[in-house]
Formats: sequence, C-alpha cells, structure tokens
Amino acid sequence: MDIKIKKKVHWSNILLLFSVLVIITINISVFLSAKYVKESKDDVQERYNKYIDAKETAKLVKVILNQRNDFEKAYEIAKESKIIIFNEETQNKLNNINSLSQGKKVVYLTFDDGPSRAVTPHILDILKQNNVKATFFILGTMGKYYPDLIKREYDEGHYIANHGYSHVYSKIYENKETFLEEIEETEKVIRKALDDENYKTHLFRYPGGATGGKYNEIKQELKQFLSENGYGYIDWNALTRDSEGKFTKEELIENAKKTCSGKNTVVLLMHDAGNKITTYEALNDIILYLKEEGYEFRTFYDVMK
Repeated sequence: MDIKIKKKVHWSNILLLFSVLVIITINISVFLSAKYVKESKDDVQERYNKYIDAKETAKLVKVILNQRNDFEKAYEIAKESKIIIFNEETQNKLNNINSLSQGKKVVYLTFDDGPSRAVTPHILDILKQNNVKATFFILGTMGKYYPDLIKREYDEGHYIANHGYSHVYSKIYENKETFLEEIEETEKVIRKALDDENYKTHLFRYPGGATGGKYNEIKQELKQFLSENGYGYIDWNALTRDSEGKFTKEELIENAKKTCSGKNTVVLLMHDAGNKITTYEALNDIILYLKEEGYEFRTFYDVMK
C-alpha cells in the first residue's frame, strides 16, 4: 500500500515539475517575443516617422516576426507590401520632397486622368520593359469603366492615387462637401477594382493643381480639410505639356528635358487619358533620358510610409 502511494507521489511530482517547466518556458518565450516585437516596432516607427494605423503596424510587425533573423530583409518585404499611411508628418514630407532624395537624383513619374483602354496598357508595357514604377492618379469617371487596368497597375507595383471623380472644377471646388464626395466616389471605384474594401489611397492631386486659377481661394481652404480626412496632396515640378494636345512626340520629350533640367528631385506630370497617344510614344525616350541623367525612379510608396 505504501509503495503505491509513493509511486503516485513520485509521478505527481514529475507531472508538477513538468508543468512548472512548461509554464516557465512559455513565459520566457512570451517575454522574449514581446521584447522582440517592441524593439522591432520601435525600429520601424523610427524609420517611418511612427505609424498611426494600428492595423498596418500589425502587418509590418508580423512580417518582421517571420523574418526575425534578418531585419533588413523584413524591411524590404515591408516596403514591397504596399503599406500606405497618412499622419501629421506625411504632408510635411510631401511639401519638402526635395529633402527626401538625400543628395540623389530622384524622379517620380505620375500619370493623371486615366485609365483608358487606348493608352494605359501601352504605358504599363513600357514601364514594365524598363523596370520602372510610377504613380497613377485615377479619375473616377474613367476608372469605373476599366477596373482591370487599375488592378493591373496595382499588381505591377505602381502607386494608385486619387484625382477626384469628374474633373469638373465647378463641381469639385463648389464646397467642402462636393470636394469630399468627389474623392470618396473615386475611392469606391478603386476599392472595387482592387477587391479591397480597406484600401485608401491617402494621396490626392488637385485637378488643375493645388494653387492658382479661379478656385485658388477654396483650394487653400481645402488643404487642411484634406489632411483632416487622411489625405496628402502633391503637385508637380516638371511636365511634358501633353495636356495641351498640340505637341509632337519629339516636342513632348524636349518639354520633359527642359522642365527636368537642373532638378535633383523631379515630379513629372503626364497623362494616360484615351487621347494621349503621343504620351506613350514619347515615354520610352523620356525614361531613357532620365536614366542617362542618373535619376532613380520612385513612387509615393517611398513617401507615404
């Protein structure tokens, strides 16, 4: 009888000891994981001027945890994951985009007013051939007809941004309500095309530019309103003048060269509406010129993080 009791006690002790060891191991693992997540998250926040979107932060930390032995690799994966945020620092970066190049020659290719079946696929082909990424400012009235082209732009690594819905100035700039409606309608078009209800461009381009013109006063009033609704804005400092519809391919190339000349940071305005055939005809030569001049091609993924 005593022997049986001793055996029971013996196995109870072993079970208790095993349980204690398991608990200790779990606690140590949790502690180390929490410490690693905290350190990794802090590092990411320093790199990206602090995330304010908890969901996107969680995505990035998950990437880091999956690559815990190679933070730099995790960082590159995170950059490719197309995380977009907007916080109080983002517009400052957009306003001071020249400083982000850190002495390098950097160009952001941007296309407004698309997509279109006649031009956008050719532009995407040229960008792919040259291994260059760009930013497309989607016009809602066009995007609703060609969701497959928006999806292709996104899948091929280009930044999808917002250019409003109608491009009718009197409607867009009538008041804050119509302005926001234009943006939100285009967001709906983009989300449907990407089959992603959580996608938000966070980047807007004012039709006609953010300053000047008949509606300049309300444009200035809308800048803070944009920020309050989670959007930054960006204009351009170089252009081909393809919007004027009167230049040959060769003239578009020369316009690009002239307006890019002497700038370390270039935001180049072009268009991919259906009547901009000469834009895609000139694009390859423009890209080759920029490469020869030593420019590095970036999109606004590199800014909106």
